[in-house]
Amino acid sequence: MKPTLEEVQEYFKDAEIVESVYKSEFTGLNTIHEFSGDWFCKDNSSRNRCIWRLGIYAKIIKTKTMKIEVTEEKIKGYYNDACQSFKTRIEKDFPSLFKVTLQVGKWYKTKEYENFLIFLKKDADFSNYGFNTIGEWSNELGMASRDSLTPATDEEVSTALIAEAKRRGYKKGNHKCLSFCATCNPVKSKYFFQLGDIWIGETDKCNLIFERGVWAEIIKEEPVYEWQYVYYDSEDETHGLTVGFYKSKKDFSRRLYDLTPIHKLKESKRIRE
Repeated sequence: MKPTLEEVQEYFKDAEIVESVYKSEFTGLNTIHEFSGDWFCKDNSSRNRCIWRLGIYAKIIKTKTMKIEVTEEKIKGYYNDACQSFKTRIEKDFPSLFKVTLQVGKWYKTKEYENFLIFLKKDADFSNYGFNTIGEWSNELGMASRDSLTPATDEEVSTALIAEAKRRGYKKGNHKCLSFCATCNPVKSKYFFQLGDIWIGETDKCNLIFERGVWAEIIKEEPVYEWQYVYYDSEDETHGLTVGFYKSKKDFSRRLYDLTPIHKLKESKRIRE
């Protein structure tokens, strides 16, 4: 059955080099047309070539190379979905797409050291702050290899800063708030990360404990010495009663009005537990 023009065009749509029915190779299938019951075309030199005769198509020697448009957006899309080994390969094949332009005022990390996080205050000096290669806080941090730095996410930064705050021991009102407000005494010490700062309290904007590389001063807790007063209501001290803990004798004297006549009074200095 003789094919239609549309069927001949579909058959040769991907053909680049063709061997005609008469065994001659050519390129270009232009102006496909019918002649004497057979199908012909004009090649790139405008010669007529027979491409179908008596139920036989010309042989396709080579098909066209498929052209795929590769854009930066597509490459980065593939990169985001790839496993780590393939990401490394993509970075190697397209280094210019993954070269980071460092910006002052941003947090960066590196693949070389898991704990390294740096906030760039200035480019290429040692006045930056963050976490060194072993995860210790430093305000004199130098950059790792520039080519190895990539932007850190807010989640990575907040996780590291909150862990550092817990390590330093911030808790209920034991520090001087960096926002110069009165330090509140929250029931729970919950941490909040916002715009690079760390707050502690029951809600955000309660106590600012980290801002622009500065940690709030922790107020040193001195042991509280209190007096323990005990009075006895008998001469032989066989019956006793512990009155309680008071910070001074003056405080205790306020309780004397509520006591029965005191025969003997003892006091001892101690740290209240």
